[in-house]
Amino acid sequence: MGAIQEPTSDMGPYRTEIRGESFYLNRVGEGASHLSRYEVQVPAEEIPALLAALEQATDHLGYRQWAASSPEPQDASWVLPPGEEGEAPYPDWSVSRERSDIVIRGPWVAYPPEDWQERPVVSSEIAYRNVVELRQALAAELAGERS
Repeated sequence: MGAIQEPTSDMGPYRTEIRGESFYLNRVGEGASHLSRYEVQVPAEEIPALLAALEQATDHLGYRQWAASSPEPQDASWVLPPGEEGEAPYPDWSVSRERSDIVIRGPWVAYPPEDWQERPVVSSEIAYRNVVELRQALAAELAGERS
């Protein structure tokens, strides 16, 4: 269990829960799709809200303490369930355009949607060691969208 954060107004439908070496990124409401264990689809117009949620996670004391403790290089092996074989996680982040949406693929765990207070929630867990690259991939997609 982690520390559930109060969302900022810039985060739109996104919420974060801070943990020791990772954080949960949750999206509340209609409009997101869970495509697989390692990919989700969300409206492209939400990239700024996603970036605001990542900023909240990396501004938190838990992230700063982790970053100060000599973080490991990026590694996606943690996302495979213990003792399970199956689809390997994507080693790097990619953000691709699908009409008015983006598909985010990467070294995270994306959970199938659940209902919370009668609203769908798409949840994911992101290791701190992978968040910088996700921010860069989202920012690059946003920059390409604006040019």
